[in-house]
Parts: sequence; C-alpha cells; structure tokens
Amino acid sequence: MTFFPLFKHAISMQVITNGPLQPSPLNILLGYLPNREYAWSDGRVSLMTIDYTLKLTDILTIAAILIGPITALMIQRFLDQGREADRRKGELFRSVWATRGFPARLQHRHVDALNMVGLDFADKPAVVTAWKEYLDMLNTPEPADEGQKTQFYRDRDGKFIDFIFAMSQTLDYQATRLEVQKQYYSPVAHGTWADQEAILRDGITKLFKEHNPIPIRIVDSNSS
Repeated sequence: MTFFPLFKHAISMQVITNGPLQPSPLNILLGYLPNREYAWSDGRVSLMTIDYTLKLTDILTIAAILIGPITALMIQRFLDQGREADRRKGELFRSVWATRGFPARLQHRHVDALNMVGLDFADKPAVVTAWKEYLDMLNTPEPADEGQKTQFYRDRDGKFIDFIFAMSQTLDYQATRLEVQKQYYSPVAHGTWADQEAILRDGITKLFKEHNPIPIRIVDSNSS
C-alpha cells in the first residue's frame, strides 16, 4: 500500500470462503474499517474500494498534534530556567545588599555571595567587570605606609559601591549610590564585638603558638 501526501489511492481485495459467512477476526476487522464498502453473497465477501485522501489540512493537524505538546514543554522549560536564573540573581544581590556595611562584609554570607557572582551574573558584562575590579582590590595587600592606608580603603569602598550599584541597575532596582554607601544600619556594638573577637583570637593564638605565659594573681579572700 502506497501512502503519499495529497494523492489518492484505492485498495481492492476479495476474501472467498467455502461456506456461509461466519464470525471471524476478518469479519470483526471489516466492521472497524473506515469508509468501508463491502457486501457478501453466497459465502463470497467483496471489499469494495476504500478511498483515503490526505489533504494539507490533515498534515497540519497531525503536525500540530505531535509537535504542539513538545513545543509547549520546551517553552515552559525555557521560561522556568529564566525564572530560576532571575531568582538566583535576586538572592545573591540581597545577600550583598544586606551585608554591605562593615563589619558585615566579613560574614560568610557576604563572602559566599561574592564568590558566586561570576556564575550567576555571567550574562551581565557590566556586573562581572565591576566585580573583578572589586575582587582585585580585595586581594591587594594594604600598604605598609600608614599615610596611604586611608586612601587605599577609600578606593576599595569605591570599587564596592560601583559593583553593587551595577548589580542593582541590572536587576532594575532603583537604588542610588548614596543608598549603597550610607543608607544602612550597623550598630556600634557590632563593631565593638568584632574588635573584641579579633583581640581574643589574637591573644589565644599567641598563647598557644608563641607560648606566652598566662599572668596569675593570688588574692587572699580574708584580707580586707
């Protein structure tokens, strides 16, 4: 049987039996054939011409049935990937934004977010450029000259402001440089605790590493 679009074909066949027509798989099959035209006489079953026509509209309908669900699935997956990428960018930006004050920049949350920028913002050249410049400043040792340290840290903060401002513009957050630089809350106690923790760590390190003695003072509880 030849099956070619936009052409007609006909199938003719005869089935001859030696006796009366009995129920059989063939009879059942004939009963389900589309556009069937058959007759029987004296035990002879004749299947007349069955005409199939495949039109352009039929082809388009079949194509839509087959391709439609696949295309819809691909589009849905593409949209889901875009939403997931936007979600990761938003979470990373919020982490950096929430810890933009010092000493919050020393938190693991801030550091982890910085290390993910190259991955989550790979399609945003402006952000990646500002991020690389800021990382370069972070990885540059502070100058030994005390007179140069103030300018060094001012330049580092400037690179950080450029970086976080670039992220905000990419994500359509209407943030200004003033908001990035000054409009945040950082309690004085946080800075005090950070200094105390640094002193404790330094003292404990010297105690175990350099074997510094521990000062001990004996107090007489009976003395006035």
